[in-house]
Amino acid sequence: MTDSALQVRNGRMRAVIENVTPSVDGGRFAAKRILGDQIVVEADCFNDGHDMLACLLLWRNEDEIAWHEEEMAPHGLSDLIARVNRARHDNPALQSDHSLRFCPIDNDSLLCYTKSDTISGNLVVIVVNLDPHHVQSGWIELDLDALGSDTKTPYQMHDLLSDARFLWSGPRNFVQLDPQRAPAHIFAVRRKVRTEHNFDYFL
Repeated sequence: MTDSALQVRNGRMRAVIENVTPSVDGGRFAAKRILGDQIVVEADCFNDGHDMLACLLLWRNEDEIAWHEEEMAPHGLSDLIARVNRARHDNPALQSDHSLRFCPIDNDSLLCYTKSDTISGNLVVIVVNLDPHHVQSGWIELDLDALGSDTKTPYQMHDLLSDARFLWSGPRNFVQLDPQRAPAHIFAVRRKVRTEHNFDYFL
């Protein structure tokens, strides 16, 4: 089997282009504009894995034969990927999978799991919306023994993607994720908090 055939079999050469705008009936008809008006062309382009893609837009005027090339600027995921990579760098718990533990949640469209690092005491809770189109919400059941907390002691959940902070207490807490705003939470758990002075702000 050739290297190129192996790559196709492994899916590394597959790419998807969707949600192209402007578009009329999936490109069957020309998208009309006022003469001289600027056109912003956008598309969701991705492949298997997390590699960044370079995309070219081919265009030509009606009376031209040769195509012109314009490199499309990355938009959307680059900032999210940067924040995920920063969280992975700053949190030892995210640097291995040996401590991976899944948490019960009452919505099948949500996935929740924890990772921890015993040396540093770092504990992270990740919640992911598996539905790319709709807002999903649910109740998470956390293991308070793993948090080093009890039912009466509040703990802070610091979202490393949005930098938001939430005050949780007890094992059962509510989450809601809008895929158009943020597809996931990566919570760093701040434990052993006794008073409001330990928080950046207190809810």
